[in-house]
Amino acid sequence: MERRHPFWDKRLVEFCLALPPTQKFHHGWDRVGIRRAMANIIPKEIQWRVSKASLSAGFNHRMVTFGQTFLNNYTHNNLEIIEKYVDIPTLQKAFEIICHQPDHEYAVAVWSTVILSLWLTMPTETWGASSNGSIPSVRG
Repeated sequence: MERRHPFWDKRLVEFCLALPPTQKFHHGWDRVGIRRAMANIIPKEIQWRVSKASLSAGFNHRMVTFGQTFLNNYTHNNLEIIEKYVDIPTLQKAFEIICHQPDHEYAVAVWSTVILSLWLTMPTETWGASSNGSIPSVRG
């Protein structure tokens, strides 16, 4: 059996990047697209809950404290990979800000950009879909 993370499927990532902002945030709700997609699949109280705990403060602090070299590499090197998606000077300024203020709201943007860069450089065989675009079958 081969494990694959469903959110690493190249087609899904491309779809999410193409979504208009109203499908990401709408009337104060985040993840609107996935919330709507889960209608009649999961109970409404889970679909629309707001009670998820925020782990961002601890994550941001550890990300900057222990991953600064890693983050610096992805915000200052091989930028041609992400330059079509990201304003590089803004990314680098955001990185400088979070180095001094780990809990700054830019931390999520920097981390998301690093993940995008990593994803764009992953070999196709680690994507959720095979190189021909089909979903691989799961065999036990």
